[in-house]
Amino acid sequence: MMTEARQRVRELVNNLIAAHKEKFRLRFDEELNENPTIPCSAEQVSQLSRALGQPLPPTYQAFMELRDGWDDFQGDFQFLSVEDRDDPMVKARIEEMSGYFDEQELDNPFKTWGFVVALGETSGRLAFLDKRVVSSNGELELATFEYTRQEDRFPSFAEFLADELRIDRELIKDERDGSASDGNAA
Repeated sequence: MMTEARQRVRELVNNLIAAHKEKFRLRFDEELNENPTIPCSAEQVSQLSRALGQPLPPTYQAFMELRDGWDDFQGDFQFLSVEDRDDPMVKARIEEMSGYFDEQELDNPFKTWGFVVALGETSGRLAFLDKRVVSSNGELELATFEYTRQEDRFPSFAEFLADELRIDRELIKDERDGSASDGNAA
């Protein structure tokens, strides 16, 4: 099971890196330098599992074993590394975003069911693993929010990555189609 998860996540990450580079090249006519990452150690995986309070879902664990977080995944929306969880900015942002749920008297995923895996320093986008929903293969659902409004739910971390890749590919296609039609009009 874990080997399949690793293979799938590695393929998704590699395709996402390629898509990010292509989007950047199309938009800015420059090359994007992807920051290299260091995989989580076995101790860091254990640390995350303890913080989650249960075993890590296979595809999220595979991601963290491949790359410990992902800065600037989409603007300032980033997948948190193990160290990021202790960063004062991240802690302040979690407290701020949690406060929005409390102010509106909404179910607060930070305090109840959610394990935050991604957020932005200035954007309102959030991604949580839902500790309440465990599939037979050990996956947890992943929920995305824009501030306090839930946007989407995915059956696993890998399905979230696959959706991000689908969106990136659509944006690339639109960028190419727009560039092609602009060039023909001139």
